[in-house]
Amino acid sequence: MFSLNTSFDTTRLDTPFFLVHGWDAHGTVSAMLGPRPSSVQERTAYEWRRKLQRDYSYAQACAEDLQKKAKRGFAAGDAVWLYIPKVQPGLSRKLAHMWHGPFRIQEIHDDFRSRGYRVNPWVHVSRLKPRALFPKRPTVEIEVNEDDDFDAALLPGDSWEPDVVNDEYEVE
Repeated sequence: MFSLNTSFDTTRLDTPFFLVHGWDAHGTVSAMLGPRPSSVQERTAYEWRRKLQRDYSYAQACAEDLQKKAKRGFAAGDAVWLYIPKVQPGLSRKLAHMWHGPFRIQEIHDDFRSRGYRVNPWVHVSRLKPRALFPKRPTVEIEVNEDDDFDAALLPGDSWEPDVVNDEYEVE
C-alpha cells in the first residue's frame, strides 16, 4: 500500500499521499530517527539508527545504479544473447550453457519486451544481454630512427641461412 501511495502519478503530477495529506510520506527508517539523544543508551541507539540509514541509502544508490545499467535500450536489428534456463535431463545445471545465440531482435514492444528471430515469441529484456562486438586487433606501428636503421647490404652473406641445416645440435 505504501508503494501505491508514494508512486508518482503522471496525470496529477504528484503522489496520491501528498494529494490527500499535503505532505510527503516518510519511510520507516526516516521515521525512526528523532531528536539528538542525551543519554549513553540513546546515543548508542542513535548511532545504530544512523548506520542503518547510511546503509539503507547506500543500498538505494546501488539499486538505482543497477536499474540504470539494466536499461540497455535495445533496438531492432541488435545482436543479443538469450538466457534460457532449461537444462536437458541428466545434465548438471552448473555446467550447462544457459546463454544461447546470438540472435537478432526483430521488433521491440514497450521498453521491456522484444521479439527475436527464431526464438520464443516475446522475451523480457532482463533475459537479453548485448553481444560484445570486439574491434579488430590494434596494429602497432613502430617508428625507427634513422640512426637505428641498418642496411641489409652490410650484413654477412650467410646471415639469412639457418645455422643448423639438418637439425643437428652441438651438445657440450
